[in-house]
Amino acid sequence: MNQTHNPTQRHATVRARFAPLAALAAAALLPGCGTNAHHIDSTGNETIVSLDRVDIQDFAIAADSLLQSLYDSPAFKVASKNGTVIPVIAFSQVLNDTTSQFDTDLLVNKISGSITRSGKAEISAVVGSTQDSLTKDANRANARSNGGGKAPDNTPDLVLVGKILQTNAKAGNTRQVSYTFQLSLNNTARGTKLWVDEKTITKQGTRASVGW
Repeated sequence: MNQTHNPTQRHATVRARFAPLAALAAAALLPGCGTNAHHIDSTGNETIVSLDRVDIQDFAIAADSLLQSLYDSPAFKVASKNGTVIPVIAFSQVLNDTTSQFDTDLLVNKISGSITRSGKAEISAVVGSTQDSLTKDANRANARSNGGGKAPDNTPDLVLVGKILQTNAKAGNTRQVSYTFQLSLNNTARGTKLWVDEKTITKQGTRASVGW
């Protein structure tokens, strides 16, 4: 008796036979499609460069530049050596005037940490954006205990004020974004600015990439 072969059935049989091989081949190719997670230098050239946000390396670059300018400032050198008491600096709120959301402490902590390690000044822990509630309460209690119930005078000698701005530009498919980190050091006794500087970081491209 003649047996009729259905072409559709034959093709289905062939596909079923080679399906496991295709699956194995696809699985073998998967590791090559991506990069395994690994640690990198946060300030190195392997970090991701974004066009729509401030990256961690942007904070590092801005902080290093502004700190170097601050330390080189004659006004700050005089303020840090004036008298026998190390000046106390308070951080005002750093204003984020960009389209991305981030914690400005990423900048504040880098700057305040460097200043305290330098020994040129102390950072207030009871006034400004760097204050801590427990330290503030302990400071008040200590002052009242040792000063006959008087409130402590925590007026800082200097105040650091910051702002981060964003400027966008576009030409064809190429996008450009500039982030300007502004910082000023104010004298509270005289109500004057001792030092003002800014650092602008500009990034350009069509999409986010790895490396500088």
